[in-house]
Amino acid sequence: MIRSKKTRLYLTPQQETLFWQFAGTARFIYNFTLNRQIEKLVEHLSLMEK
Repeated sequence: MIRSKKTRLYLTPQQETLFWQFAGTARFIYNFTLNRQIEKLVEHLSLMEK
């Protein structure tokens, strides 16, 4: 069973801005990497069909 805990952060406005910037960057990198992996998989599968 996976357990989790919620935590409340009391951030200053500057910290909140940085937090959202970091979250946006992490989301961008995740999506970018996922897209590259999908492209490589499609390329590999198309080569196997030939």
